[in-house]
Amino acid sequence: MKYNTISLFTGAGGLDYGVEAASFSTTIAIEMDAWCCRTLRHNRKHWNVIERPIEQISSKEILKTAGLKAKEADLLIGGPPCQPFSKSGYWVKGDADRLKDPRANTLREYMRVL
Repeated sequence: MKYNTISLFTGAGGLDYGVEAASFSTTIAIEMDAWCCRTLRHNRKHWNVIERPIEQISSKEILKTAGLKAKEADLLIGGPPCQPFSKSGYWVKGDADRLKDPRANTLREYMRVL
């Protein structure tokens, strides 16, 4: 049995490939980087890929594109950008912007989809 997965901030699909090995099936991959999307479309032709920032994609569009209804997804995965929360940001500037960094909105968007 395959379990339905929604993938946010998919990148080139590394996390997805791992959960795929555990009998999960990526029903939709959302990524804004064109090169990553090109890689996904080349390596996983059967995946539905949306190539836009998550802020521009409604939960309704995610479900429709994935071919799912509400509560039919078994797993939500994603690797949102970690720069706003990373210790390396602190080392570079003496402090990190954390929630003031625009990339921190991805955490809110992840929770919205959840």
